[in-house]
Formats: sequence, C-alpha cells, structure tokens
Amino acid sequence: MDNRLTFICIEQFIAIRFPDQEPEILSVRAFRAVTSLLVAAAVLKTAEPCQLQDFTGYHPAFIASVSWNMRNNGLWTAAGYDTSDWLSSSGDMDDRMFLEHFDIAAGTTWCPDAEFLHDAIDVNIVYRDLNASLFGLRRQSCGG
Repeated sequence: MDNRLTFICIEQFIAIRFPDQEPEILSVRAFRAVTSLLVAAAVLKTAEPCQLQDFTGYHPAFIASVSWNMRNNGLWTAAGYDTSDWLSSSGDMDDRMFLEHFDIAAGTTWCPDAEFLHDAIDVNIVYRDLNASLFGLRRQSCGG
C-alpha cells in the first residue's frame, strides 16, 4: 500500500476539516486553496515557493501572493513556516489559530509587528483573476 502524502490527501483533509455546503463557489475554492497551501507548507516544513508549487501545482502568482503576506508577517522565513501557533508537536491542530494564519495568508489581516503594517495582497483577487485567465490556478512545476 502506498502511504506517501499527496496533495490530494491535503485537499481531502481540508474539505473534511472545514466543510462547506457549496464547494464550487469561487470564494470557497480560494479558501481551500489557501488552507491547502498552508497545510502543505507545514507538512513539507518549507516556505520555499518552488517546492510548494511543485507539490501543489498552484500557479506561481498565487503562491507568491500568499508568500508575501506570510513573510511580511514573519510567519514564513528562510527557516520555513512557524506553525507553533496552531500545530502542536503531537500533531494536534488549533483551528482558531490556524484560521488566524489563514486570514494573514489571505491578506485580510496582519500581525501588529508586520514589516509593512496595513499592507497585504488580497489573495482572493489574485485567485479570481487567475481563475478567469486561460492559465487557471494549476500550472506546471518550477522545474519545467
């Protein structure tokens, strides 16, 4: 039996953990994309955009917008993603704190000590624009 973690597993986890009655609404898909990206960064222990792109298949512009918001707030660094607010060493997840990270990643809030206070990229707009383009949200890997 293949026990490798795949991005499909992460997407299924997000759909179960944060269920929505209308998963095809664009804002719900954007929510799931951001949450899936955060969980992928946590599981892979990286905030490196190319690694996240290769694993998730998400468009580089989407990953860059989330990355800018997370880096501006000091949650993604060269050392990786600081998940200590929401993920315990035993693997327990604090949903309330995770959703705070989601709000930061989505660009709807920021930490008081953010490098650029009150400055964020609205990831929903990026997601919507990418979704409307011919490229869509999924693209090829960084390597090719």
